Amino acid sequence: MTDDQDSTTAFAPGSEAQPLPTCFGSKAEERTADGFRRIVLEQVDLAVWHARRVGAADEHVHGVRRATKRMRAVLRLVRDSLGEATYRQDNVILRDVARDLSEMRSATVRIETLEALVEWNAPLEVSVAGLRGQLVTNATTMRTVLRTEPLFKEDLVGRLRGVRAGLDGWTLPHELVPTTVGLGSTYRRGRRAMARAYADGSTDRFHEWRKRVKYLGHQMEVLTATWPESTCVITSGLAKLGSGLGLDHDLADLGSFVADSSVALVSPAEEGELLDVIAGRRTELQTDLRPLAQRLYAQTPRQFVREMTTHWEEWGRVAPPNVGSPTMPEVG
Repeated sequence: MTDDQDSTTAFAPGSEAQPLPTCFGSKAEERTADGFRRIVLEQVDLAVWHARRVGAADEHVHGVRRATKRMRAVLRLVRDSLGEATYRQDNVILRDVARDLSEMRSATVRIETLEALVEWNAPLEVSVAGLRGQLVTNATTMRTVLRTEPLFKEDLVGRLRGVRAGLDGWTLPHELVPTTVGLGSTYRRGRRAMARAYADGSTDRFHEWRKRVKYLGHQMEVLTATWPESTCVITSGLAKLGSGLGLDHDLADLGSFVADSSVALVSPAEEGELLDVIAGRRTELQTDLRPLAQRLYAQTPRQFVREMTTHWEEWGRVAPPNVGSPTMPEVG
């Protein structure tokens, strides 16, 4: 399971059960500003629920990280209206929460990535058996550490609750049009990152582009929740592109882990073969993803914003005048 897999959920106050499904997107009956506040409330509560259970199962690490990424995507949509100070404060907190769990995420995903690589190149299976065993041991050790560190989990929860408390201070205009500044900036930065990644070819460039794709994908999820399916092609395309770039990133991480390890995980000959296979798979992925990426980023930022604004105005919601701001009891 990776951070990109769906864990969109909400849950009843005080419940210890698995959270119940909810909508990560705008609803027809609510004002735009209220909808965005509700989405962040639901996602921060989801993150808290998972944070309390970090170490019990890998899904909780993924759950926290996915929820924080979704919240950061929403923050970017409303950054101009929210105010720079509030945006920066919440964005840094959410970024750091996800970053504090990145080692555990990498430890588990390396196993899955190696298995996927063996499926792509079956002859590797025998030579990487020892490496897989070491990766499993590393992940098991990290789970044990997280499971026995209650203060670490309390710190995660405390920071997330700080973001939740700050939502009461959000001042967003009811007539907010989310398809202008925030969405346009995300699209523009992603389009530029794509050009740089293919021109440069470096792992860092592709990683930076991947982040921009994921932000845009989450933003489009929010915006297109009430749009006709025919207008949501870009959302599904971004999900596919993000998944492919995610695998590319995970392959690069696995290669770096093997090459930079202070302990020999495989023989020099086996390491060379493994790194060659990783490089070949990454090249194939990047080549295969390019036509899709070029279609998704074919428009100029101005054209993209104009089209999305037209869709928003046509399929957006006009909430009844008596709809108030959402309030939700804290859960988790």
